[in-house]
Amino acid sequence: MMILLLVTGLLTREDNQNTQSDEGAIPDSNPLFSKADSGMTIEEELMERAGDAGELDIAVTGSSVSEGQGASAYEFTWPALLEKELNASGDLSNVEVHNYGVSGFKVADLLQENVVADVIDLEPEVIIFETSVINSYFHEEPFDVTKQSIEEVVSMVEQDLPDTLVIWVSPNPISESTFSSVLNNKEYETYVEQSREFIIESGWNYFDSYSAWVNELDGREESTDDFLIDGVHPNDEGYRLWFELMNEHVLKA
Repeated sequence: MMILLLVTGLLTREDNQNTQSDEGAIPDSNPLFSKADSGMTIEEELMERAGDAGELDIAVTGSSVSEGQGASAYEFTWPALLEKELNASGDLSNVEVHNYGVSGFKVADLLQENVVADVIDLEPEVIIFETSVINSYFHEEPFDVTKQSIEEVVSMVEQDLPDTLVIWVSPNPISESTFSSVLNNKEYETYVEQSREFIIESGWNYFDSYSAWVNELDGREESTDDFLIDGVHPNDEGYRLWFELMNEHVLKA
């Protein structure tokens, strides 16, 4: 059986300078993980799809932060850590994560270059998709185009894999100063907030890992940059943090 993971990108500023503050974080009254009503937790849904054999295939797709760029080795990326955690759960005996992340790609690119089609060909039971809005922002893609691409992905999956569980995920916060040459009158958070609102209002599963990062680091001595290798891509500690937040707010919720 298979799971596919989709992720969106987000940006932060600290002290009104080079990184974003927690202004973009979801208010405490809103959940970091918005789940479509199925009567089961995500953990229960995974167990149901794994069946008595405990077998589960997971497909992950999105941008470079889904691919694992920035980690010293693939084993330290959040998809690899997810695979390791599920295999160690005791209830699942054979979990395999298939990574379809592509550096620099928007959702539109994942569609155009047949990455989404390849994921569907895998016939996963669960899809986790990074919305890759960080690249939508960098390339100044109108949000209507981003929205249309997300809708097209959902339409394709619902048509070809109607029983597949889809989870949308936002990417980690990044340092704006790294991309100071980007001239865009839209704030990065605009893409993040619009994609979050659209996905949640559409009734689809969504984990706001961006706000989870911001909330977790609030009040700690470490800054966002301490968890990034180049201002954009997580280092080993950043990927570990991302996985731990996903494990807490999605798998164990």
